[in-house]
Amino acid sequence: MLTSTGPLYNEYKFQPQRSSSKMLEDFDGDRRRFLRAMFAKARKGRTWFALDIAATAAALGERRERIVAALNHFEDRSDLILKVASLRRGYRFVQRPADPDALAQTLHSRFQESETRDIARIGQVVALASMEGCTVRHVLDYFGESLATDCGHCDRCLGESISPLPPHRDAALSDVDMAVIPSLVNEQHAALESPRQLTRFLCGLTSPAASRAELGRDNRFGRFSHMRFHVVMRAVESVMSKE
Repeated sequence: MLTSTGPLYNEYKFQPQRSSSKMLEDFDGDRRRFLRAMFAKARKGRTWFALDIAATAAALGERRERIVAALNHFEDRSDLILKVASLRRGYRFVQRPADPDALAQTLHSRFQESETRDIARIGQVVALASMEGCTVRHVLDYFGESLATDCGHCDRCLGESISPLPPHRDAALSDVDMAVIPSLVNEQHAALESPRQLTRFLCGLTSPAASRAELGRDNRFGRFSHMRFHVVMRAVESVMSKE
């Protein structure tokens, strides 16, 4: 049994207002080494640095609270502008499960079912965009309500033309693209050992395991972000089945 410990943010982004040497000049010894190592873990973007709190804490052997406190301290001194991202929910065990493997399988099944429902909902939204008739009636029908007559004020009721959705054509993976998959498989990253993990990585979707392994800095991360997930998944499964 789990109980919530509350929400927490795993990624902090900051924009320095002073050079790092100026920011650290008031610190010495272990504290300066810690802060220097912390900033070294940040990924530099165009205008913001991004710091994965969980991965940084694991790499430095520090508590996440110390890292967050340090960033907040620099913000209080106006040394940097800080913002948070990647909201996560924290939980702790109240009672350990009698069969962890069975629980893991149950949770995995639930996540798969949730994913299937979410994809179906997206399909319904796409279908709504091309449906004839009153939009309000269609939406109310989805929620189990009914409307005796057309609303008279939606785009369909006002006679606006419905442009057909453009056909979606999946880009083909080139030989160079396909070579990326076995190269990653052969490197045997623990965070990319399953087809789904590797597909997430190639589509630019992070995971706790990939973050801890600092794989987000790899230039192959998000290589296929322009492609649909299931297309990349099929290619990955095809390659991994031959290994």
